[in-house]
Amino acid sequence: MKEETTFTLNISPLRVWTCLSDLHAFAIWHPSYRFEDSAALHRGMGLSFALFKGEYRINTTATITRHEKPRVIGWSIAVRGLEVLDEQYELEASGLGTQIRHTLEFNGFLGRLLGRLLRRGLRQTLHLQDRAFVKFLKKEAQGGLSGINRHRRRAQSARAARKATHG
Repeated sequence: MKEETTFTLNISPLRVWTCLSDLHAFAIWHPSYRFEDSAALHRGMGLSFALFKGEYRINTTATITRHEKPRVIGWSIAVRGLEVLDEQYELEASGLGTQIRHTLEFNGFLGRLLGRLLRRGLRQTLHLQDRAFVKFLKKEAQGGLSGINRHRRRAQSARAARKATHG
């Protein structure tokens, strides 16, 4: 069973790639994934993800299956050694922005069984993940997260110092 969404943002493919390939940043924006390591092709890494609205977390392994900067990143998720799910983000320049194709595909017996059980909410889950990623990218593009520059920090420090001395 395979599900796919596509959306376009007015953000450069390289900036989108930078955010997607930083697997540690998934903890900031992704509703359920927490990667334990950096992206490297064919390398397994710890992954925990939330089920049932975060009430239950599963610790498992993800292996990077595609890592083609700045075009594609994908991974395979295994549960107890059995491959269950392939997930991939594919980026393509589109005018001044980026078209993003997000794909989830259940594999193997266990994966197909889970896919059937989760079929109703799968598209909704993809849209939820995509909305969270778009929100993160927009904040990142505005400099709202880690991108605060030196001048902004100086201005904030000066304001805080003035506020402390004047009351």
